[in-house]
Amino acid sequence: KAEIPVTVVFTHAQNLAIDPAAFNIEATQTKQLEAVITNLNDEEVETNKPIVWSSSDTSKVTVGENGLVEAIAVTEENNPVIITARIMDGENVVLEATSEVTVKATLAESVTVSPKNVTLEIDGTCTLTATVNELATNKRVVWSVESGAEYVSINPETGEVTALDVTPEEAPAVVKATTVDGSNLSDTAEVIVLATLATNVEVALVEGYDYDTELKHTE
Repeated sequence: KAEIPVTVVFTHAQNLAIDPAAFNIEATQTKQLEAVITNLNDEEVETNKPIVWSSSDTSKVTVGENGLVEAIAVTEENNPVIITARIMDGENVVLEATSEVTVKATLAESVTVSPKNVTLEIDGTCTLTATVNELATNKRVVWSVESGAEYVSINPETGEVTALDVTPEEAPAVVKATTVDGSNLSDTAEVIVLATLATNVEVALVEGYDYDTELKHTE
């Protein structure tokens, strides 16, 4: 008998996977996922059945009907969001695959302190503002005195500067705002402290002194 080799080709979908199967993404970013369908020969095939996408936590990650993922909020450590793709036959699940999504914080890219130059009198105060770029997840900064701590102090949380003593000529104190999200960005402002100017002058009259006569002599 002559043996005739036969090659069996499987055309039906036998396996479903999501590419990538796991990935990191920053908050506010998007990523397109692909549903990869293969047969028993591990060849990619198509299906005429619908693929339904879902997210285990839509408050952190959403997924569109075509597999487009959008990161909404940072996920907890070791607790990724699970994206699931299902090939459906009516209400029955034919094949199913998952992908793990970990959402990382978006680090600050810039921080700007305003105003950049401040002039105060002793005991005067001024609150500075630090603006972090809009897409940064954590916009908190910590304030500190970079130089001239004997002349000014600053509240590390609010950025309120208090003038303590007169700064040397052409040597202003420098205060700094630094991001705390790990980007380690900073910006500074200069503070000049002046002596407190007199606002009231009191003249004490000497009892019994003839001011009218003295004024006539000076005319």
